[in-house]
Amino acid sequence: MAVHVTPMRRGEYGFDAPYAVVIFGAVAVASGVGATIFWREGETRVAARMTLFSVFFLLNTVSFLYTTRRGKFVEWAAFWIAFSCAGTSECSTWVVVAARC
Repeated sequence: MAVHVTPMRRGEYGFDAPYAVVIFGAVAVASGVGATIFWREGETRVAARMTLFSVFFLLNTVSFLYTTRRGKFVEWAAFWIAFSCAGTSECSTWVVVAARC
């Protein structure tokens, strides 16, 4: 089920755990540099592992950025659509109940 989020999003909540995204990005860059060095020296086994680490942490960084900046709005839109109550007080009750579970 595709969820359409309106462009009138008013919330600006920043990043969840901003240091985590910096660390993931730094590890991606560091392992990429290490992979490049090992590829140049002909250490293919180590270079292949470093390349995998770099790709993994790069994808992790991109995923983290998406989920903290946009993904949460997509999920909340799906939640409100699922309960078909678009922010009414009835929905507020559901949120409180769900938070206590």
